[in-house]
Formats: sequence, structure tokens, C-alpha cells
Amino acid sequence: MVNTADNLYNSNLTLGSYSSGKENLPPKRLVRPSKYQCSPFDNDLRGPLTPSEKQLHSNIVALGKIEPDRRAVLVDKTSLSLGQLGNSFDTNGHVEAYVFNVFYRLLFRDNHPRQSKKHYFFTTIADYFLQAWTTEEGRISMRRRALISFSGAGTTLPLHESERLFFPSVHHEHWILFIVDIVARKFIFLDSVYDGESPFHMEVKDLMINNFLKTWEESRLRRMGFRNFGIEYPNMP
Repeated sequence: MVNTADNLYNSNLTLGSYSSGKENLPPKRLVRPSKYQCSPFDNDLRGPLTPSEKQLHSNIVALGKIEPDRRAVLVDKTSLSLGQLGNSFDTNGHVEAYVFNVFYRLLFRDNHPRQSKKHYFFTTIADYFLQAWTTEEGRISMRRRALISFSGAGTTLPLHESERLFFPSVHHEHWILFIVDIVARKFIFLDSVYDGESPFHMEVKDLMINNFLKTWEESRLRRMGFRNFGIEYPNMP
């Protein structure tokens, strides 16, 4: 019923607002599509950078080379060194998984899943989805960690009651964000370089989705009709 109402609303967008008997007049006002028809992740504009932000970036990169082993961030039991932070920010560096893990831990602490209705998972879970193991022992270990992670997250808010699940992922040294949007019933891939038709995503898509489904089922979680979910690649800067 909601979808029908949205479609009816959107089908009349070009008509605008009219007074009776004046149907041929231009619309009195501009109207916008229902928010349920728009992706909240669609954005192809870069945000502005202030001089102070640029200087902060340069300072972090420089400190990372001077004192690489010094601890820069500690959120609960998740830590990050200056070297890891600086290397992730350096144009010639590589973004470390620890940066995402610390950031996600901060999001968890500042806005508990019971309030945010979101779960943020460490990068090791997506490694399992992408089958980034080299031995059978490694596969078993990564599977066990994934199941433990799903179980642990469910103690703060059952996963089926969440609105979105976030999985930062790295493949061939390229980072993407895989989102399971339970409310919109979509699998969403945020990528600043490759689109959904690229060979990169032709390889990644099935691995991520199928292994997420497998982990959900092996965790004995409630059925959510995931196999009927759509797939989306929003525009990114």
C-alpha cells in the first residue's frame, strides 16, 4: 500500500498544484519525489576542504613518519597508531583496515545500535565474504569469527530489527562499502571508482551477497527475504 501511494504521488509530480477549472495553467509550486524513491546514498559532489583541514591532514601524515609506533587513537579496546593513520592518509600510502575498525567502534560508542538501528562490522567479516583466505584452516577461522560477530552484534540489537548493516571491504587493494539496507530491501555498494557493470563488481557482487546470505542462515537468524532484495550502485564523488 505504501509503494502504491508513493507511485501515485510520484506519477503526479509533473502536474504540480492546480486550482479547480485551471488545469492548463503551469504548476504553482515545485514538488519533489517521495523520499522512498530517492537513494540516501546518492551523491556525486565532493565536500569543501578548509585550510585548517588541509593542514591537519599534512600534520598527520608527517607525524606518522616521525613516530609511527605511537598510539594515536584508542576507542574502547580498538587502537590505531600514528603510522597506520598517517599511511592511510598519505597519497602514496595504503588505507589500513584499523582506520575503519576504530571509526566504526566510535560510531558504535557514540550512537548505540538500539538508538541508531545500525550495525557496523569490522573489515574481517567482509574478508570472509570475499573468500580472502589462503588455506582451509584460514577459511574455518574466518567463518568462526564471522559467526561470532553476527552473534555478538545481535546481543546489542537483533540483526533482523536493524535498518542497515555496514561492511567495509577491500578487494585488490580497493576499498568499497557494502550495505545491507533492510528497510529499503536492497544490497548497496558504495564505490568511488567502479560502477556496477565493471569487471570489479561482476566479481565482487556475487561473493559478497552469497556469503552474507550463507552467514545469516548459518547464524540461524530470522528469514528476511534477502533473495528478493534489489542491488544498487549509487553515484559517488
